[in-house]
Amino acid sequence: WGPRSDNIHPESGTSALPQTVPVGVGQFVAKPPKAGGRLKLGLISDVHGNSFAFRAVLEVLEGQVEQILFLGDLAGYYPFVNECAEMCKRCVSVRGNHDEVLLQCLASGSGPTEEYTRRYGSALARSLPNLSENARDIIRSWPEKRSHQIRNLSIGMYHGAPWDRLNGRVYPDFADWSRFDECEESVVL
Repeated sequence: WGPRSDNIHPESGTSALPQTVPVGVGQFVAKPPKAGGRLKLGLISDVHGNSFAFRAVLEVLEGQVEQILFLGDLAGYYPFVNECAEMCKRCVSVRGNHDEVLLQCLASGSGPTEEYTRRYGSALARSLPNLSENARDIIRSWPEKRSHQIRNLSIGMYHGAPWDRLNGRVYPDFADWSRFDECEESVVL
């Protein structure tokens, strides 16, 4: 973080990207076309019930950005889902894979699978009995994909990837950039 130049600011001296990544990917600030100035967005994801960290990040972003976009996984490793859901009301949000597990548990009336608990711990199971109706409604309201318009910029919001909305991943060695051609939005998050 820190001051940036007027247009684009390449990050130099950081880790090198593999040759399969197109020049410029992950290196520049996107601007809306002819929208009258820089667009500052706050991007948050994978809070996983950590209300303390979430609150700290929101405090830094508020007043500094035009909107805060939340890319899923409010639930997961920490049990403070109610507090996080309340804070997330100020964000434009989509559902993550851990949020989906929470909703499946609510629908079935059971806890997460043994496999889930072994991989991710017991916080999600511990948060279920205390989950408020408000938190349930907030998380239920989030789609897996959202097309969001701000100024003249269209943004596709996903927790995963457009072709696998909850669990898809785009790692630094990803090579099939043409898959993004299917997206109608100008920016994909």
